[in-house]
Amino acid sequence: MQGSLRTVAHHPPQPVASARTGEAGGMMIDCPAPLVMLDDAPSARIKATRERVAQRQLDDVYALTAGLPDQLRNPLLANWHGLRQKPVAHALQQANSFVRGYVASLPVVCGNLPIGLTDDDLGTLARLAADDCARIISQAESGEAIPVLCGGRWIRRPRFVLEAFAKALDHGVLPELAAMKPKQLQKLFGKLQKRLADEKWWRGRLKRLVTTAVEQESVKLGSVNRKRDPYLSEGSLSRLMLRDANNAKALALAEATNENGDTFTLADLSRRTVANPANRRTELMVRIRGTEEVMQELGMAGHFVTITAPSKYHAWSDKYGQPYSNPAHGMADPDAIDKGPEALPRYYRKPYSPRDTQDYLCLKWKQARAIFKKKTHGIAIYGVRVAEPHHDGTPHWHMLVWVAPHQADKMLAILRGKAMEVDGKEPGADEARFKVEKIDPRKGSAVGYVAKYLAKNIDGAFVEDDWESGLTAAGGALRVTKWASCHRIRQFQMFGQPPVTVWRELRKADLLAEANRDERVLHDLHAAADRGDWAAYTRFYGSLLGGYRVGFEPLTEADKSTGEMKQPANKYGEETFVRNAVALFSPAGEIIERIQTRLHTWSVNWKRDTSSKRIQELASTVVFEVAVGVDFERSGAAASTWTCVNNCNQPESERRAQQQLLAELEADMALIRAETDARINSPDFKAALNRVAAKERINSQRGKSHAEAIADLMASIPRVENQSPNAAARLREQLAQLESIGADAYDIRP
Repeated sequence: MQGSLRTVAHHPPQPVASARTGEAGGMMIDCPAPLVMLDDAPSARIKATRERVAQRQLDDVYALTAGLPDQLRNPLLANWHGLRQKPVAHALQQANSFVRGYVASLPVVCGNLPIGLTDDDLGTLARLAADDCARIISQAESGEAIPVLCGGRWIRRPRFVLEAFAKALDHGVLPELAAMKPKQLQKLFGKLQKRLADEKWWRGRLKRLVTTAVEQESVKLGSVNRKRDPYLSEGSLSRLMLRDANNAKALALAEATNENGDTFTLADLSRRTVANPANRRTELMVRIRGTEEVMQELGMAGHFVTITAPSKYHAWSDKYGQPYSNPAHGMADPDAIDKGPEALPRYYRKPYSPRDTQDYLCLKWKQARAIFKKKTHGIAIYGVRVAEPHHDGTPHWHMLVWVAPHQADKMLAILRGKAMEVDGKEPGADEARFKVEKIDPRKGSAVGYVAKYLAKNIDGAFVEDDWESGLTAAGGALRVTKWASCHRIRQFQMFGQPPVTVWRELRKADLLAEANRDERVLHDLHAAADRGDWAAYTRFYGSLLGGYRVGFEPLTEADKSTGEMKQPANKYGEETFVRNAVALFSPAGEIIERIQTRLHTWSVNWKRDTSSKRIQELASTVVFEVAVGVDFERSGAAASTWTCVNNCNQPESERRAQQQLLAELEADMALIRAETDARINSPDFKAALNRVAAKERINSQRGKSHAEAIADLMASIPRVENQSPNAAARLREQLAQLESIGADAYDIRP
């Protein structure tokens, strides 16, 4: 029995051979010895030794995982403990081999970068890399040229440019060159030389690379699921939210000013666009509702389709990253990882990332659409696609598809065949991989089928709790949006629809502006976009026949040296396409009609948050009261001679002078306010205001009395409201002007 020594008394004393003897009354008697249990000192020593060995093993693992972020290190240690405690032979060896192999694979995953770098570290690294590449490229003209095979022919490139190219390739910030076509590779050579010396270019790609790599490693370690962190790991969520906070602060400080002197912060302008989740959700709902209206007019059949990737793509499945039991199956899988002929097992399934799964779904959808367009089928489809994650971050698709009723079965068969093409016979594939529900108008509109998925993946508005993750609707939506941002996954896509960019640009233009009154063909399109009627917009856009098309007229600027009209250049000196107007093009490419949509020229003043700098300045001027006998060395602004008078001990004369100055300022402000009120209430001011307002009056108001003009405006506002909300708002402004002027001032003609 383990524990401390224990003595047990026994009742009749009996001679015991091992008992000690003593003397009593001159005679020797046998004293019963207490029963002593075995001392567990050896067991305690063994236990202490085991603890020291276990601590040394743990220290070795900590040293091996040094530099990893906590969101990877903690689950990695948990996996090590799990493998270490398995009741199998060589459990410690297996656990250590797992950690060593994992750490050794990280440079390949993260482009030879330390995966634990923060955003600030990546910014510093980007600056160093850009400066290094700039120094290398600056020697390109003086260096030798090396022939490079590009696009099927040999091209001589400067050696130093290739060295900078190799540096970017080593860091992993370049796309996969093996998958690029020769023309794309040749174009990449030309662009990179101008970008490799740009710190911002480096910083964006390094952040994207490290963030995606860290999140994928979290998925591989089992950290992303409904039991831990649904959709996205907590570390990646914190990093992305911090970036959003920094971006929001920068937008709030930046001010944009147009040619009229109107100034707005970029945060204010951003809230008016689809970057605002509420605007984004509303626009999608309007577009889907309009599409449904057009499809009902055409007699199309609607289907709600759900497509899920094979189980090997799901991080929560038993197949994810696991070895193939049959080597033949591994050899047949082009994505399988070959550990070498000496490894056993040799072939492992690839641990797919959410981006890999999205690419797989996009490929199958692309192949299905190619079959739809074949002459033998000629299937036209319309609808919307929503990509959302499972709890483990694996994306799946919900699709709202409209098709002609007589082609519905063929379309669904083709789509199902592509969805089940890979591992279509695995258990549960028939029930989980492809689901179809025909839309029944008696049960509800098509918008009702997809509205929940739109809100759930944007801001969670009007949705109950997220059952997939167990979070609230808003909490789940936040993680989903950051999941899409981290893995660069497009959440929503309309197909078979007119372009939404033309719709958005037309909504910027004034329908009743003088310059837009001559439009003929574009008028209906413009009016539909202005009043937010996607169904009418779709009809008018589809009515363009005979090779006529709606597009954009690019913005052009005069070249200062030659006077030639060219498109504006970016910071790399490359011409960029900037939308200037929506235009109707003839089959020959000539502009027939145009609507100016670039209404202002903006200049942005990027300000910096100086609060931290101001705090440092204030801290450097603080006077500290120091106890007698305490001495220290001072530096900076605080190094001035310390006196017994601090800033709070203000002389009485200075205080009275300050109060007198404030009283004089208050009297001057009161006088100015009184003079301003008198001028506003004077007839001359009202007459001047009337002259300004007269320039804004439309022709129908001229020559009318004040009451007639107000009555005319009040009658016009309801008529214009449905056609153009913007025009109705301007009429309301004119009505407010007339009411503020009054009848007497209105009758004074300029």
